Amino acid sequence: MNTTTFTISGDTQTLSGNIYYEEIAIKGRRTIDYDFTQLNTTKNNILRARFDYGDGTIENINYGIGLDHINQPITYYFALYGAYSPLLMKSHIYDPPAGDSYFKSLTARCYIELANTKLLNLYFPIKISQPSYYDEMGDINIGATQLMSVSSNDVYCSIYDKTGDVFNIVLS
Repeated sequence: MNTTTFTISGDTQTLSGNIYYEEIAIKGRRTIDYDFTQLNTTKNNILRARFDYGDGTIENINYGIGLDHINQPITYYFALYGAYSPLLMKSHIYDPPAGDSYFKSLTARCYIELANTKLLNLYFPIKISQPSYYDEMGDINIGATQLMSVSSNDVYCSIYDKTGDVFNIVLS
């Protein structure tokens, strides 16, 4: 499956308000990664975030609120959030439009509340189109071939891939 990445960078100390990214166009079923590893949060921590992927899937992330390092060991928070912030990398699978529609436009949104009470709204416009036959066709690994002379001018060729599918071709 193909993957596309939005990279979010900057310093949370200076970023605020609405940030709009360029629209990306994708074909067929595609994974989009939202990469926050370039977002500097050393001076201004992220308190909570809300991801709206634009297709009805919403994910809320709360962390950094009420962390009690005195009564809870740090391993508790590693088990809860992992070794890193839960906002470092997010992935979502987008499906092509169903039915007769060729295009589907949507906007993924990420709302981030920072420790200095600033809000950061990130907008990711996405245009998804139906894939063509050739876009969806994967790599063919030839497992075996068979050539037969059908007539004086035609050659019949069967190509078998590793999954057992057969592709029959008549060469003239």
